[in-house]
Amino acid sequence: MSFEKDIERGKTGEDIAAVYLKHQHKAYHIDRVNGLHPEWDLVAHMPGKLKTIEVKTDFREIETGNIAIEFLHRNKPSAILWSLAHWYVFVLENRVLCMKKRDLFKYLRENDFKIINGGNSDMSTFWLVPSKDLEAQDYVDVWYYAVKNNKVKEANLSDFA
Repeated sequence: MSFEKDIERGKTGEDIAAVYLKHQHKAYHIDRVNGLHPEWDLVAHMPGKLKTIEVKTDFREIETGNIAIEFLHRNKPSAILWSLAHWYVFVLENRVLCMKKRDLFKYLRENDFKIINGGNSDMSTFWLVPSKDLEAQDYVDVWYYAVKNNKVKEANLSDFA
């Protein structure tokens, strides 16, 4: 996959994350950070609070059963080791997983996940985290969505039966 296609998928993921934040967390305004911004992707304005959000889109999870979480790029800390976001949002093929970054980071430190190289020109290093295991953590909010007529909406589990 090309870098340009990755950027396009990332923007799609941010759009889905914005709908999730508005629906589940009553965000009334979402600021998108333009360009490459390593600290976070979105700023969600919610009643009484402001949260920074890192959005990771992994549409291959449905076939692999894993979420790839980058931690090095060109052998230097990146992504989760660099982000200053309050929350991490993983946009998967049919659902969103949301958690506090500190909870995710603790989970990653306390477990032994397979490590792979990948991304464009294999310059990144990732933990492969089984999505069902992460999803089962009590601090993870899971929101199912569907896209109909180019609009994202909350889905019922029966939509996937």
